[in-house]
Amino acid sequence: MIFIQISVWIALFKESSAGSAATLGQMIIYVLISSFIFNITRSEAGTKIGEKIDKGTIITDFTKPIHFRNYMFAEDAGNNMFQVLFIFFPSFLFFSFFYRLQISITPLNFMLFIVSLVFAVLISFFIKFIIGLFAFWLETSWYFPFIVGAIFELFSGSTIPIWYYPDWLVQICSYLPLRFIFFEPISIFLGKYTLTQTLLLLLTQLFWVCILFCIERFVWNKVQKRVIVHGG
Repeated sequence: MIFIQISVWIALFKESSAGSAATLGQMIIYVLISSFIFNITRSEAGTKIGEKIDKGTIITDFTKPIHFRNYMFAEDAGNNMFQVLFIFFPSFLFFSFFYRLQISITPLNFMLFIVSLVFAVLISFFIKFIIGLFAFWLETSWYFPFIVGAIFELFSGSTIPIWYYPDWLVQICSYLPLRFIFFEPISIFLGKYTLTQTLLLLLTQLFWVCILFCIERFVWNKVQKRVIVHGG
């Protein structure tokens, strides 16, 4: 998948003026960092919640000493770290050498990128977890991954940077938190913003984390009053 995306960008840069917003090297780095973020923000919360409801095992999760949200987050984090260490990093090293990438980033920018990445992980998880909780009302969640995947693909800039979006779509993305998961952290990594702009972005990310946390708490309180379990 990484090779296909990079090949497409190489072809576009040869045939058009796609480099007006970024160089080819930056776009290859964009693809690689996007793949890294994809692996570290993966979450099967929606699917797992639906399965637990269908099987009736959700009741046992309500009685555990650890909060259900934290349990799901820890499970996702463990799976994602495995993906990053044993699948992404070997691919990253291979493509870095294959395309002879020269990654230039200041220590400050790297630290700001890490902070932004932490916020991106939290924003992504909260969104997917909140959507997953609606399985308590819908009583199924098999289609959640398709819906979430399509929404993230379009509004997060995970595949195509928002630089290349039409103005009307950029406007929509500016009102949603999804761009703070992929596009903005990668832009920080590439040094697209000044320090002031980066700090403002981090504050905006923190704002969205707080908003999504409050929404999650509200929905969770509603869920506890409406536990309909099938099977068991």
